[in-house]
Amino acid sequence: KDSEALRKTMTATEHHHLFSNISVIHKISHRFFQDLEQRHNEQLMIRDISDIVQNHAAHHFDPYIVYCSNETFQQRTLQKLLNNNAAFKETLKQIESNSECGGLPMLSFLILPMQRVTRLPLLLDTICQKTPAQTAE
Repeated sequence: KDSEALRKTMTATEHHHLFSNISVIHKISHRFFQDLEQRHNEQLMIRDISDIVQNHAAHHFDPYIVYCSNETFQQRTLQKLLNNNAAFKETLKQIESNSECGGLPMLSFLILPMQRVTRLPLLLDTICQKTPAQTAE
């Protein structure tokens, strides 16, 4: 998202369709991780994270809805740019070849927020199954 070279190869609308509110999602995800990490630092044997999950689900979930709702535009825009914009395609190829990308295509990074939000209920179900019935969790 922050690549100036890539930004120059597309219109503002295409950039918005491609990246939507990913910066907000990044901040929210980072804050969620920080809250979980802080709990872990406070309690090596974590007794409860339900308050953290509840807080983030109640107050920070809407940006995920916006991001996931944009998926159709995102996919179409990416495909259009790859098919019709040689400058975009070449710049993206250079970015994807960077070791920081681990050889993964941009699409794999774009779908991460959607994967995260769909995996969270599975994680919580697993935690509930592994937690004794008499606990607050």
